[in-house]
Amino acid sequence: MDLSCNSGFVRDGDTCVPLSQCGCVHNGYSYHSNQMFWADERCTEWCFCDPHTHQTQCHLDSCGPDEYCDLQDGVTSCVLLPQETCIYTGHRVFTFDNYAYDLHGTCQANFSKTVLLTAPVGLLLSVSNTHVLHCTDV
Repeated sequence: MDLSCNSGFVRDGDTCVPLSQCGCVHNGYSYHSNQMFWADERCTEWCFCDPHTHQTQCHLDSCGPDEYCDLQDGVTSCVLLPQETCIYTGHRVFTFDNYAYDLHGTCQANFSKTVLLTAPVGLLLSVSNTHVLHCTDV
């Protein structure tokens, strides 16, 4: 059995493939040429598979301020924090601990709460006496 390949080709198992189709191996995992990926499960090392050298180039990095690191379809990714908006009309507001507050006058109140679970979750709640409550789940 001949194990040599023509010029510009390399062995991939028992076949010869063009060198341009070869990717990179990083920490025991194979990546395609030009593929960018997080090399760790905490999104602290961002890597690129160089199509010319077939070597990974990595640098320290992190997710953006509105993102958290998580597995998405089996791939470590920076995921946008969920954001939802709701509007409440009226004077009475119920808090997370079931206290009721009646809002009267022209003052504005700001409430905030941060909870850390598997992903950072927080709530920003702005209230003013325009009879409209805007809350953002972040």
